[in-house]
Amino acid sequence: LQIAYPFSMFSIRNLLFSLILLLTAFFGSLLFLFPLLPCLFVNQKKWRFLIDRIVALWLMFSVAMMVLLVKLRVKITGDGIKSSDRAVILMNHRTRLDWMYFWLALYSIDPKLLIYGKIILKSELKSIPGAGWSMQCKNFIFLQRSWEIDRITFKENVDYWSSIDLPFQLLIFPEGTNFCIETKAKSDNFAISNGMQPLEHLLQPRTTGVVYLISELCERGALDSIYDVTVAYPDHLAESETDFVKGHSPEEVHYHIKRYDVNEPCFPRDQKSLAKWVYGLWEEKEQRLAEYFSPNRKTNLCCNTFPGCILYNLTMDKCCLLYAVMVFWLCTLFLVVYFLYTQTIMTLLYFIFAIGMFKFIEYTCNGVEKLQSKVWLNRSQFNCAVDMQADYSEQVPFAYHFRWSDDAYQETNVQLLVVAFGVNACEFIRAYAAGVGGELEPILLEVFRNFQSDPTFGGDRPCSVVQFYSLKGAKKTVICCMSEISYEQLSVELTKEIFRPFIDKPKTVVVLTSRHWEQYRIYHNEPIPKEGTNFLRYLKNSFQVETADGGAVCAALRGSLISGLPAAVMIWCEEAMVPATLFVAYTASSYESVAGVKCFEPIMKLHEMTHLFSEINKEALQKLFERLTLSSGNVFL
Repeated sequence: LQIAYPFSMFSIRNLLFSLILLLTAFFGSLLFLFPLLPCLFVNQKKWRFLIDRIVALWLMFSVAMMVLLVKLRVKITGDGIKSSDRAVILMNHRTRLDWMYFWLALYSIDPKLLIYGKIILKSELKSIPGAGWSMQCKNFIFLQRSWEIDRITFKENVDYWSSIDLPFQLLIFPEGTNFCIETKAKSDNFAISNGMQPLEHLLQPRTTGVVYLISELCERGALDSIYDVTVAYPDHLAESETDFVKGHSPEEVHYHIKRYDVNEPCFPRDQKSLAKWVYGLWEEKEQRLAEYFSPNRKTNLCCNTFPGCILYNLTMDKCCLLYAVMVFWLCTLFLVVYFLYTQTIMTLLYFIFAIGMFKFIEYTCNGVEKLQSKVWLNRSQFNCAVDMQADYSEQVPFAYHFRWSDDAYQETNVQLLVVAFGVNACEFIRAYAAGVGGELEPILLEVFRNFQSDPTFGGDRPCSVVQFYSLKGAKKTVICCMSEISYEQLSVELTKEIFRPFIDKPKTVVVLTSRHWEQYRIYHNEPIPKEGTNFLRYLKNSFQVETADGGAVCAALRGSLISGLPAAVMIWCEEAMVPATLFVAYTASSYESVAGVKCFEPIMKLHEMTHLFSEINKEALQKLFERLTLSSGNVFL
């Protein structure tokens, strides 16, 4: 057990560091962040663009102070962190200041990580004047340590980040608190009472919030990777802010980073498997830290850090940028003092007004981060089917262009089109192909943004990739995998462009999604009953429309049967007058189980539905349902 020993010498250096950081955060939030608050209501993407960079400028200042004043150094081994990733970062919580030291590591890897990085912290920190307001504007996540409340907070942030289409890196400490004698004892008692082996260098992870966050982001298709970060202090450390101010700060911090791609087939999907996976990460961390602190480590200078090559040292250009940022903030602090001295009344009135507004927002909305999520989500609630071209119409005639991997696919006669959405789409498609006994032949469609300035994508990098597959021996069957395109990105115009190569409309379209149908209200702004009988009655009432032709029935089916599917695809099917369209919702945990699919059997028996499925490829769809473990006999009557 590594414990900070007591010390008595007062450190002017660390006290000066703390005071300057707090003062610059306080005055910086009033001078630079407060005037931008109206932008939150006008254009949130511009608000996000400006706020993230202003706060990142202050984070760079803290990095400069740590490097130049505190003389802190970091050593990084393992994988790097991609600034373009939508990622969750899992780190062990050795001290109360782990998150601050990690800024230096992020800056060393890529300064852009300070722009897109977010931290999950305890709610008390949001009330710190200046620093707390900056963290609120930066959209840090603040937890109450009550799952009933924190679950709502997680959901709001998942909704926000899955719809705003920007990269993010969320730093979370699964242990929930920092490592010390008291928390170590509680962790050991918890492990023993639950039949687990106590950890020597770590606390037992609390998986409820972590698993919920990861699973929800994965289900929305809004997560690219997870980074497992192990932090260790080779010498002395400051377990608390008081220890740091007294001068007991580390000279070096060592990090080992391991990246996991959530799109890999072996990545766990359901919450139980995810919790087991997180515990497995902590077992690996424990073994890594045991080797790190072993007596043999210090006997060999080459092993004075985690195994692997040391990456991402501070280069000359990064050091020059730190000097420039330090000069900027020190000059800002000097000008504030100057105006307080020369224009005391006006400056004080402005500061009082700005402070009052921040406190008012915190009192009425529980913080700027809550306000911005509420404003964004309220505006985005009914925009799933709105053409994304509107955001960029001033720059280009259409927001996207495409590149096919096979030009021969430009003219395709399709009778059966299977479209799969969600994080399990690729996995499901492989199972479907195996079920119908066909070999997949992939064709890639790369989707590029046309607008000129994009903080996320640029150059020749596609923003999404749509995977099309043809089946050997079934050339008129095409499978489309849209695992990388979120519902919010998919517009009617984009859907038309993706399916434009089909020279003749398909006779049957099967749309599969891992997003539960109960969560969406695309055509009806009303709750759909969860009970099966009530849901079926709801469907029967919805079919009290003109059913003289198949188109009207198709419209009723699309408009009422499944509310958990992309509106853009539904509208495309309606405009293309596809004779038969079937929607299936399957759970995110496993492609072999279907959420609410039992309701399809009685629907198939409705008189109005008989002619709707008259042209369906019954054999292929029957095998499809068999792969979904739907044991209902002959489904199509």
